Amino acid sequence: MTASADFLRTLYAQPNSVTEEFYERGVGSVFDKEDDDLRLECWCWSGLTLREYTRIKQASAIASCQVIDDAVLETAQVVKSDTEFNKAVSPSLSIIDLDVNKLARFIQVTSRQFRIFFIRQDDSHSRLQISKEVFAVLAGELQLYPQLREFLVDFKWKLRETEVGPPRINFRPLSSSPSQMQDTSAGFECAYIVRFIEFTNREGEFPWSLRQYVVYHKYSPEEATHPSTWMLFGSSQRTESCIKRYSASGKDMISGNPFELHVLFLDIAIASWRPYLIEFHDAIADLSEKAFIMEIGKGDSFEQAYTVDVQDYQSLKEIEDRGSDVLLCLDSTLDTVTTIRERYTSYPLARDGLKQEDIRTQDEMLFALEEQRKSIQYSRKKVEALLSKAEHTRALISSLLDRLNGHNLDQQMVALQSLQRQAQDENAIMRELAEQGSRDSASVRILTILTLIYLPCTVVSSFYSTQFVDKDKSADGQMKMKYADNAWLFFAVSIPLTFFTIMVWYSWANSRALYRAVVLKHDEGTAKIRKRVKSFNFLGKSSGLPR
Repeated sequence: MTASADFLRTLYAQPNSVTEEFYERGVGSVFDKEDDDLRLECWCWSGLTLREYTRIKQASAIASCQVIDDAVLETAQVVKSDTEFNKAVSPSLSIIDLDVNKLARFIQVTSRQFRIFFIRQDDSHSRLQISKEVFAVLAGELQLYPQLREFLVDFKWKLRETEVGPPRINFRPLSSSPSQMQDTSAGFECAYIVRFIEFTNREGEFPWSLRQYVVYHKYSPEEATHPSTWMLFGSSQRTESCIKRYSASGKDMISGNPFELHVLFLDIAIASWRPYLIEFHDAIADLSEKAFIMEIGKGDSFEQAYTVDVQDYQSLKEIEDRGSDVLLCLDSTLDTVTTIRERYTSYPLARDGLKQEDIRTQDEMLFALEEQRKSIQYSRKKVEALLSKAEHTRALISSLLDRLNGHNLDQQMVALQSLQRQAQDENAIMRELAEQGSRDSASVRILTILTLIYLPCTVVSSFYSTQFVDKDKSADGQMKMKYADNAWLFFAVSIPLTFFTIMVWYSWANSRALYRAVVLKHDEGTAKIRKRVKSFNFLGKSSGLPR
């Protein structure tokens, strides 16, 4: 049972509600809003004079239409038009910087020609250099199918990649009959995103940049001129150079195979990955060799200069992330190549002069697409092998970091034990010094007490200037010492004075404790003073004496 026309119209000609909502939500960041930055360029192969549609620049006020009359282009007959011209002319390439105010008229005039519209960006992370209104004119005049919008959402100002895996290719035959929707004999239109890598050589940053551009192609073989409309959003310089070389090689752009440019675009994108994978391999190999050379615990060895750290581990994680992005891009390109190959087999020119079983072996286009498919699969295997190597190297570095941390902990423990031994030695020395200081302090206290005892006696003897000892000469001529009659005065004054001096010294030394005990009646002070009173002994141990 074939699908109904309403179903096919809903599926192919009407926008999906989710896609439409997503597009409208981000359309403000996709298209430029400054009129001075708007730029729309068209390369048209025709015999028409198109200078009048060129934008007039304000600086020179001169139209910049480049007409390249290529001698190597094959002569192609352009069908007569009722309103434009009435004789056959040789087509040439015209590069036109279009005046957007004349865009609708230009599209109508060149409707039967081979043309390529270029919508560029300032850089890979900026907006498209056309406004939303200009794109609406393009979509309306060229009758672009609405599915093209979902490929433009990621072309916005951004700081990083937001969608590495692009939407898969959308291929739609130009047929109103439900039974012929799988046949491209009535023409087709398709859109897809080409992902590729480009070397930028930016200083201080990662030298490779992931790029993309959208290819839209609408082809109608029903007319004798085989009109083709191409639109390239954000294309690279390599792509434009490829088109110039292709047209300058003598190839008839109008009557040529409409799938050839697709193959050329994809070939450039597929070839861009090989130099990146080589550098990809070198980065992994350097970290792998560094991990193998490293030895733990040999501080004076040559291998000390080759040590891994956390930054190497993070670098491998970043490499793995980039490798995963490469796989997504390769899978997207592989899906595009496979779809184009499948659709090409239903193209009428692919079957002309060939039996169905001979198409796969004798068609050069199929051969090229098959080689591209094999190249992508081989590149994918290389990426998977590199990712496996990166994963194993990261596991090795993780193990080495764990062992290095353990070795560092052992070294720290040894250092701590050495510090502990030094601390113990210092504590022993400090203990000896403290004991010696305690002994010295005890000696000083004893000398102080003795001084306090003898000081009053000295004061008394000096104050009274009295001799309490007399010398008498005996009958046999010998000198004898005896106490004087007033010797009692020395003892009567010295002993109370000695006790008074000691009490004044003790009270002064313990004035704070006495104040707390007597005036404030503090329990702690009272206990302390009682303890000191009980342990008071002038000739006792030094520990019981007040300090």
